[in-house]
Amino acid sequence: MFRKCNRITNAPCGDDEIQVSYDQKSENYHSYKVDNEACFLNTQGYNVNFVFNVMVSNKQFIAPDHESQKKVENCQTTDLNIFGLFGKDTIRTTINKPNNYITNYTR
Repeated sequence: MFRKCNRITNAPCGDDEIQVSYDQKSENYHSYKVDNEACFLNTQGYNVNFVFNVMVSNKQFIAPDHESQKKVENCQTTDLNIFGLFGKDTIRTTINKPNNYITNYTR
């Protein structure tokens, strides 16, 4: 369990369990990689907004969520089942549409 000093004051979505300090030497440290193609460079209408809209259209584009085909919502939590030692891992997702970015926070 992470100590309270690693938590954000005035955290996004009011979630004080969001973590901001990650020590790669910690036994609890882990990461995951998500590889998905949103489109090809020659896709008509390809631009930053297009890619952003594809990413928020389905949770599988932003995290290893193998069971869901649901749209990404701001401040949602998602329980991930990461294969291996860590089992269930919960993240909180925020969306900043004007700047076209999505952030996943470990809880």
